[in-house]
Amino acid sequence: MSAGFTNNPYLEQEVLSASPAKLRYMLLDRATALVGIVDQLWATGDHFQAVQWTIRVREILNELLNGVTDTEMELSRKISDIYLFLINLLTKLEISRSREQLAEFRSILELERETWLQYVRKEALARQQSSYAAIPPAHFTPYPNNGSLGSSDFNLEV
Repeated sequence: MSAGFTNNPYLEQEVLSASPAKLRYMLLDRATALVGIVDQLWATGDHFQAVQWTIRVREILNELLNGVTDTEMELSRKISDIYLFLINLLTKLEISRSREQLAEFRSILELERETWLQYVRKEALARQQSSYAAIPPAHFTPYPNNGSLGSSDFNLEV
């Protein structure tokens, strides 16, 4: 498969059909889960394995940062600043291996994830409402000639 999700066709379909906001949410969700794995590995002293997951978290943060393309907008600059802050904090965490600071890092990620989840839900609701507006009510039957039956219409007289 082209997207690289050959082991999970459901995930591949979800990614291929997702809006940009949903993709952002999915990346943040995965990064948050990986930080939980890092915390568990640090707790057991498996620092080598933890580094592999922090590398993946960094890749996700870089992908999120690269997705912010309109740097002229103030909101885009603020979002970029958040991702730059998280990348710098992750670098410090890789050195200190502080589980307390990792918990703070994770809470920032969770807040960002929750923000995008709320946006995705709002986006889905708006899409659902607009699709309902396009469907005429079940009792609506359009008639030609402003609803009056003309002489060319079907006649039941035998």
